[in-house]
Amino acid sequence: MRTKVLMDHSIVTRSSLMRWVEKPLEGFHSSARLWGAERIPPFSDPAWEAEAEAILTVGKLVREKKVEAFSSMELKWEAMRDYLGSTPLDAFEGCDIDIAPNPIERGRFVRAELGHYVKKGGKKDIAEGKNGASQISFFRWLLKLEPDSMHKILEARESRQLTDFDCESLNDLGWFKALATRLKSEENLPDAFHLWTARRNRIDVFLTLDRKLINHAASIESEKSGFRLGVRVRSPIAFLREEGVANPEPYPFRLGQFYTFVEIKNIAAK
Repeated sequence: MRTKVLMDHSIVTRSSLMRWVEKPLEGFHSSARLWGAERIPPFSDPAWEAEAEAILTVGKLVREKKVEAFSSMELKWEAMRDYLGSTPLDAFEGCDIDIAPNPIERGRFVRAELGHYVKKGGKKDIAEGKNGASQISFFRWLLKLEPDSMHKILEARESRQLTDFDCESLNDLGWFKALATRLKSEENLPDAFHLWTARRNRIDVFLTLDRKLINHAASIESEKSGFRLGVRVRSPIAFLREEGVANPEPYPFRLGQFYTFVEIKNIAAK
């Protein structure tokens, strides 16, 4: 059975370590430009840059059908905030990535313009007055739901178009509340929701480059309280090792070097 992986926004934003650039074309008019690509600025920590490079190997496992990859609509909204357009050599190009349903769809309870809906709702958005329909605002509302309120919501499930999956998630809300308490800051509520998404969809791994979240998860798993995540929170290299890949494939593009379209195509084809 293939391992199921929910990919964090931090993975998607580093699925390509390249960016399109232009440089003067030597020997021609000063306005002549040559388009190509170069590596984006690396992480300050070389070990973490190696983690980002390993995403390319994760993508290969997905294309080869050895791993089943997932995203979710909440993760898609996060991606919209940082959309960079087309990038060279995306690790997940040609990959089948399924959409895992959110435990509870925000759209069944919140109506707003897209620009407000995609907001995280953290400290910066609050300061700008843009948190009314945001992720964190909705998650905060979920955390405040009491049994009486939940009962009323379940009674009105048809008018709210709640699915059986939504209703089952409402009955599992205590788990989300317990995890949110352990992650402490409201800024971490999206992470708690993503892990809940993985749990509700029986996904094995939450893949991330968020070191703090990885450390939080390790701390939670070491608790003696009996609370369990039910999903493994892993960095790319740790995940690959669990899949039997001891050494990720070398990243084919070097830092500080300009690559033409032809060079990119030839290297990517190898």
